[in-house]
Amino acid sequence: MTAVSGNTPEDEDMTAEAAFLAEQSTNVQDHLQDLASVVAALAWTDQHDRAWSLLNALPDDSPSRDEAAAALAEALAASGHYAVGRELVWTLPQGLQRQRVLDEVACWAVRRGDFLIAIDLCAAEHPVEQRNFPLLNVVDLAAAKRQYAEAAVAARALWDPADQVRALCAIGATAHRHGAQNYADEFTDEAGALLTATLESTEDWTERQRGRLRAAAAEGWGDCPAGREAAVEALSLAPWSTCLEGVRRTAPQALPAVLGPLLRESEHPASQRGPFRALDASMTNPHR
Repeated sequence: MTAVSGNTPEDEDMTAEAAFLAEQSTNVQDHLQDLASVVAALAWTDQHDRAWSLLNALPDDSPSRDEAAAALAEALAASGHYAVGRELVWTLPQGLQRQRVLDEVACWAVRRGDFLIAIDLCAAEHPVEQRNFPLLNVVDLAAAKRQYAEAAVAARALWDPADQVRALCAIGATAHRHGAQNYADEFTDEAGALLTATLESTEDWTERQRGRLRAAAAEGWGDCPAGREAAVEALSLAPWSTCLEGVRRTAPQALPAVLGPLLRESEHPASQRGPFRALDASMTNPHR
């Protein structure tokens, strides 16, 4: 590991002060904790070689070493040294700390614009059911930076079909707002095809599950004709507690359209469900 040069006098003062405090510790545990703080100070001032040497002096299987290793791994990722940071993370014991630091390494890749590396980290290092949160972070930041292809790669790696639909719809909507119509058409069509295919392949799904999927589409598309239509359909199928919040945020204009029929139905319990028009199976592009 090669240290990054260019430390300021303030950096040197901070690490020297931390080292001095560590030397003053008389209690063993306090001393180890102080050394871990010195490792963190060195790491975050780009003195990676010195931090690594001091880390190796800490006893294995000690909480202080784990804390120091976590700080060094994050600092390495912040400098673009993702592979070394990931290797260091694997020295941590399994559990929440390892998962948190892995997420931080991936987040630094996203912040630096290395989206494909972040996707690889999320997909390779997380159990399938735990990938969604870090991958959704990649989707949001990549789309915000107008890196639509990379955002879509992250969306396709999502485990939950509802999250996939929401993410692809959101990417298409974002691309449309910024005038990238080719991307908007591509990812909106892909989201529509995924929504239709998922509904057709899950005949045993309850109305609650189907409503949740349409609510995801509404949340992703937002305030556009297809978003409002998906919101009405979601509210007609699923308990409002499962989808109202997302619909209220993204397609509030859909609420009056669904309130009237539902109130009328509540006055006539024997009547059948109101005339909610199903989404067209072809999922017409909402932006065309």
